[in-house]
Amino acid sequence: MPFGTPAAAISPTAFQSATRSPPSKPPTPYTFSVGSIPDPMTWALESHGIAATVAYVGISSNTTPSAAYLATAQSTTTQRMAIGGQRLAKLLNTIYVTNAPVATATAFTDPNFNFSWTSVSGRTYRVQWKQDLTDTNWTDLVDVTASTTSTTFTTNSVTLSQQFFRAIVVN
Repeated sequence: MPFGTPAAAISPTAFQSATRSPPSKPPTPYTFSVGSIPDPMTWALESHGIAATVAYVGISSNTTPSAAYLATAQSTTTQRMAIGGQRLAKLLNTIYVTNAPVATATAFTDPNFNFSWTSVSGRTYRVQWKQDLTDTNWTDLVDVTASTTSTTFTTNSVTLSQQFFRAIVVN
């Protein structure tokens, strides 16, 4: 595909098969979850779809765009800028979390393990664990909504010789 080829000249199927399969359902532009970094391919496929169905519809080379086309393009651009701003804010909130939880206490009384962290009332935290700090992924245990400035999690499922726990901000 030559650089600069208009999106309308590339079929969505060819674009998707050249990159990866489309998401199983259309992406939701507005979400309130914090804590994960989204896959940019979802946004690229979404943008390609908009270009193919909105930006390049009703326009030809060497012609002046109609007033209707310009109105549609301006409305779509305004909407996309708002969604882009929301996505950027969400991403920055994920990277630079304010009031990040700080562990304040831990206790193990066989078979129960308790740990507490600083929290913001009304904010949701996700408790995760892993067996070894060198493991790549954390395993989700439960989401906890704080009701005070200190939150405690208790589990009696500590069965391995070592486990590591953390609490991250969800929203």
